[in-house]
Amino acid sequence: MVSKGLATVVRYRQDDDQRSSHYDELLAAEMKAAKSGSGVHSKKNIPNHRVADVSGDVPKAKQFLPFLQRAARTEALVEFVASGSRLRLYIAKETCLVTFLLAGISCPRGSRPGPNGVHMEGEAFGEEALIFTKDKCLQREVEIHVESMDKAGNFIGWLWVDGTNLSVALVEEGYATIHFSAERSEYFRSLKAAEDSAKAKKL
Repeated sequence: MVSKGLATVVRYRQDDDQRSSHYDELLAAEMKAAKSGSGVHSKKNIPNHRVADVSGDVPKAKQFLPFLQRAARTEALVEFVASGSRLRLYIAKETCLVTFLLAGISCPRGSRPGPNGVHMEGEAFGEEALIFTKDKCLQREVEIHVESMDKAGNFIGWLWVDGTNLSVALVEEGYATIHFSAERSEYFRSLKAAEDSAKAKKL
């Protein structure tokens, strides 16, 4: 990394025993990178990584919506899981951060800090739903299909992790129920089968 200019060497005093046994090699690599102007030593070509945070920003979200709706499936990375059905995603293709709500289901919410620091109690199985979703997809690459957007600028759609539809998986475990809006969806039959199975097992 140092020789590519993607890191610099921590400086130590001569008598410091914290120094790496490869300290001299690291310094030599850093000098080489500085001479060739690689990476952080470059005076030009500094990459500009701009990430648009569109969470809760309705006008910005509206700009991104058509691009995300048009794609059959878009790759994303799960940055944060707020509840069983509410996630924060980084979409590399559009370099944006979004709040994403799972379509087709009603999922109980866990306890959370409310306005003015008041603690809001969670609903039954809210914590279990949150843990389930976290275990399945936190910091993992997923695929999404955005269908719509709510009035707060959150995207609503379907999410797959390792080929599994997360809405269906939550229903199957008894951590969510089918929302009436799912009846028009192509995934309704899968959701219905998952709900019937969860009911039969009394999950």
